[in-house]
Amino acid sequence: MDLYLAYLRLFLAFPLVLLLIFLCFRYIIPRFAPAPGMGGSVQVVERVVLNARTTLFVVRAGDEYLLIASSANGVTLLKVLEEGYGAKYYGAGLENIWQDNQSFAGFLGKFRSLRTERNKNKS
Repeated sequence: MDLYLAYLRLFLAFPLVLLLIFLCFRYIIPRFAPAPGMGGSVQVVERVVLNARTTLFVVRAGDEYLLIASSANGVTLLKVLEEGYGAKYYGAGLENIWQDNQSFAGFLGKFRSLRTERNKNKS
């Protein structure tokens, strides 16, 4: 009888443990992993899909902005954009905003300050 209960526990608990491990790796662990492109000195600023296999990217690498094309044949650097691209097309002080928002705490702080400003303007 004890052997029967041991086998029963094995056949019930082992698949349950495997299922829990699968669910952790599939759904829980990816939520805590850093998003691609977050942090670091290389960021994708803009992405435009031209067709199913071709995409244009504006990438910020350090202080430079690059226009890059990605296709089935590979990745090609099209142009190094002019200096001040971020300030010209996205407004002054964009680099400081990006540096503050590299962490979730920075993003949350900006969001809260915008919300308090809106509440002050409504009153």
